[in-house]
Amino acid sequence: APHELFIALDRAAAEHLFRQEHNKPQFSFRTPHGINTVNIMESIYVEVMCHVSYFHLTSLTIRDSELRVAFAVSMEELSERDHFWRPHRSYLVNQGHIFSLTSSSIQMDNGSIIHLARQCAAEVKKAVWIT
Repeated sequence: APHELFIALDRAAAEHLFRQEHNKPQFSFRTPHGINTVNIMESIYVEVMCHVSYFHLTSLTIRDSELRVAFAVSMEELSERDHFWRPHRSYLVNQGHIFSLTSSSIQMDNGSIIHLARQCAAEVKKAVWIT
């Protein structure tokens, strides 16, 4: 009977972990190797260079396929989320990963520095410190 109890507990724990993992907010994007889906909170920032998006996650950086639409349009799903802003036309950052903020840049918790567009500096500072 103890063996059956442990089997039942293992099964319940596995089901709980499965549900927990699948209830996390996620987003999907296309890469040269197919479609990737990641937990939103793992996303530190997204940048675009020469029509290619780079998703900087807590564990790795993923290169997106070449953009065929404007960066703002391709990142619309993420930019509508509470924790994301565009401090510059080429970046979308996750507020949960901001380490520090100066009058001209944001330092992310992975050490990356993102320069603020002058017109966005006041808006981003207000959003970071008020929310």
